[in-house]
Amino acid sequence: MRRLFFVLLALTIAMSAGFSSSCSKKEPANEPSSKPPMAQAPPEHSKIIDNIKKSAEESKKVTVAKINGSDIAMIDLIRRMNMIAPGFIQPGQER
Repeated sequence: MRRLFFVLLALTIAMSAGFSSSCSKKEPANEPSSKPPMAQAPPEHSKIIDNIKKSAEESKKVTVAKINGSDIAMIDLIRRMNMIAPGFIQPGQER
């Protein structure tokens, strides 16, 4: 009986030592990352992005309505429309 206890104790200690070493946090290797380097975007893309940014800035300045003496900017109107639109779309209707 005593022998069985010591065998099980030794087995438990060996298993816990094995699991703790295999599950421990390992230091990352000093190898180059496996991710490929980011490719440069073509110049046409940067022009398109610049145009989108400019139009967004302009939409903040454009007043589309004046309600109770308060100006409503185009970007505010578009944001509100996008918030309430899902409530009016019927099931199966395309957006």
